[in-house]
Amino acid sequence: MPREQRRSNVRRANVTACTRCRSRKQRCDQKIPACSNCERAGADCVSTDIDGGVVPRSYVKSLEDRITYLETQLAVHNNDKPMQPSPGLFPDLEGDPVLTSPSFQACTAFEDLICQISTDCTRIQSLYKAHGDRNEDSVFQSILSDTMTRSSRVEKQSESQSLLEDLPPANPPPMPRKEATHRLIDIYFEHCDFYSPILSSKEGFLNMIEPLFHEECSEHTLTHFRALIVIGTSILLLNRVDFSVPAAKSESYFNAASRIFAQNPALTCTGDLSHLINLLLIIQYCCFASNITAAWHFLGIATRLAIELNLHKDRYASSDHSGVNEMRWLFWSLYTFERNLCVIIGRPFSFSDEAIDTPFPSIATSDPQSPLAIHLLKYRRLESEIYTTLNEKQSSNGAVLRKDLWRVGIYQRLQEWHASAPNVQRSTHLAPVEMLNGCFYNTLVLLYIPSRHFPSPSIEDLTILARAASDAIDCYKQTFQDGELRFFWRTVHNLFRSGVAIAYCAQSSICGLIPGLSQEATAASINICSSLLWGMVERYPAGRAYRDIFDRLANSVLNQRRSNDNLQDRNAYFQTEEETRFLFDDLTEGMTATLFAPNEFDALSWGFTTPPEAS
Repeated sequence: MPREQRRSNVRRANVTACTRCRSRKQRCDQKIPACSNCERAGADCVSTDIDGGVVPRSYVKSLEDRITYLETQLAVHNNDKPMQPSPGLFPDLEGDPVLTSPSFQACTAFEDLICQISTDCTRIQSLYKAHGDRNEDSVFQSILSDTMTRSSRVEKQSESQSLLEDLPPANPPPMPRKEATHRLIDIYFEHCDFYSPILSSKEGFLNMIEPLFHEECSEHTLTHFRALIVIGTSILLLNRVDFSVPAAKSESYFNAASRIFAQNPALTCTGDLSHLINLLLIIQYCCFASNITAAWHFLGIATRLAIELNLHKDRYASSDHSGVNEMRWLFWSLYTFERNLCVIIGRPFSFSDEAIDTPFPSIATSDPQSPLAIHLLKYRRLESEIYTTLNEKQSSNGAVLRKDLWRVGIYQRLQEWHASAPNVQRSTHLAPVEMLNGCFYNTLVLLYIPSRHFPSPSIEDLTILARAASDAIDCYKQTFQDGELRFFWRTVHNLFRSGVAIAYCAQSSICGLIPGLSQEATAASINICSSLLWGMVERYPAGRAYRDIFDRLANSVLNQRRSNDNLQDRNAYFQTEEETRFLFDDLTEGMTATLFAPNEFDALSWGFTTPPEAS
């Protein structure tokens, strides 16, 4: 062999050898999926791509095998169409470094599925059963199709979506044993029956999934999708009660359910009530998993589908009482998810309360949880009215609302709602009736904290605000210790708002605006809030922006109090502590104009905006 050819072979072997063999200067036989040396050592056989990223050596081969398989499937289903060679499947991607870059490797299958499902749900082919001919453009489709496709692909290569079908399919997790599955379903319904009832009957659902325990049942059915996503949600519920239960176990079930949803739109995206149930199950899981961006996108699809199905209108002449009641539960579950999410992230609602004509569902005498569920729906309507009134400008039709009289009236209605809570005996931590107290105190904080229409609270307002904020913090302390918190992203936000409110009242007390307020009690509440935020960040790392900002605010207020205790001359105190006081003023400046400016408070950790950096 010529000398130059031998050198070329050596160089090529060095380039294609695995990382472990190159580092040990061993000869690599370059077998797939692992070379002999790595296989004997039990080590991962990986190589380094052109951008320095570490990838399995079997990755490219698995892609080639998958493309070959898809070409075969296309040939079977499209015999009348000429087949293109495999290099022509992705002409825009040939030689594109995005295929081997670390950013592409970091783009997980779950994120791609979010884009896939968001797009598939808006296709006319998926909705023709509900909207007539396939060529008829639905209002639902025309509104959503283009905008959802763009919004679901922010900061991602548009070509990456086309690769979803070419990735090797992940092995779906096996169904748990029948007894374990039934226990997980019991856990799911125990919580969701009083919070957001999506599935109408536990017995009906158990009968629905019974065929899944037989080997001949297909793994790509609507039943399998719902069983997987309910199991994933139940695991997250167990994690909230028992921290030793790994939340990561739920991801495999949800990813498998998402793949069924994306690959079988004819089964899951039918444009009817079944379609809405599937979307609500995904939204429910995303809320538990703190994936607020995904929940926001799916809520947009679900609300428009509900409007097209006229679920916000009452069925006066219908004789199917059970069917009407099921539709009402679906609508009000959707209402709960949307109001709950929009209030936290500072977004407007999809439809106003004035447009809703459908009443609350009927209370089932056989279901002891339904009175509490209806009571929570009444709270959501009060919360929706407060949020809308405090954040929207004056009506343009000339109607004048006396905001001061309105606040007195809504405060009385909140007290009546809190006092009329049904007596429901809880069985476990999965259905904590104590959350009603937290809802009441959080809403009072929302009502009395400085906002656009109430920029200068009175002494009475500050007294109510201080008491409500302190009670809310104490309530969160108890529920955190008892393991009764469900949605960490919502808890962190509400806890932060209560902490800012008590700090605002402490600042006013130092200035002499609230003579009867105990500075020791407010300092204790501030310290408790800070400790709770630190504990919450351990469970929800994305909330550290709230924690860090509140720590600066708390230190500023507490340092003022200590300095005020040490200085006899109050005038001298304000002169020496002017810079410290400005810190609080800067943080609350947005509060006086609007209830927590979205770019400063409401969207610190959702992924919609960039969190402000602490200086």
